[in-house]
Amino acid sequence: MQRNEFTNNLVLRHFDRAREITNNTMFMFAIDAPDNDKDRSIPDSLRQAMHWPEHVKSVYDYKTMFPGVYERLFQFCVISLCSDIEIFFKELFDVYGYSHQGRSFGFFQRVEDVFSALKAEGVELAPVASSIQTVQLAFQVRHIGVHNMGMVDESFHRKTGQGKVGNPFYIDQTIYRSMFDAYVAILEYLDGVLPIYVPDQISR
Repeated sequence: MQRNEFTNNLVLRHFDRAREITNNTMFMFAIDAPDNDKDRSIPDSLRQAMHWPEHVKSVYDYKTMFPGVYERLFQFCVISLCSDIEIFFKELFDVYGYSHQGRSFGFFQRVEDVFSALKAEGVELAPVASSIQTVQLAFQVRHIGVHNMGMVDESFHRKTGQGKVGNPFYIDQTIYRSMFDAYVAILEYLDGVLPIYVPDQISR
């Protein structure tokens, strides 16, 4: 779906936000970082002064002495994507008057509850069920990325069935892209089923 095919201005605005900030800036930086670091050579004098191994000829060689450096960049992309999704749903509920009264603090961080509330408002989500599952995984990755440095804990393993407790859950560009594509699929679907949004007016 191309940008000019969106009909809902609210959905389009959030599509633009996620595409340009998270995907076209952060994600592209994460992709380019290893090659950029390979091009940054380290002088022998510096390597010797720092007592680094003989094979360290570039910034890339140095950084890959430590596990998960570049994978962490993709984890930041997932964290940013989840922030995009959270702020979209906050505005969606506000604009359309959807109820989340009585729900505890942090409601929009619990994406499962958000989707349940949308269903209660009559928004049929079955056509994007697989995308919803992928977004739910993204939020679990966001949680351990923020609170556990990306290490799998029992809650993450129980809810996702993925990873091994105590081990890092590394994110690569394929995993991130599947999460971004899932969010876009949800946006495209909602663009087609939500009432048309015009500022200060909802056309039903």
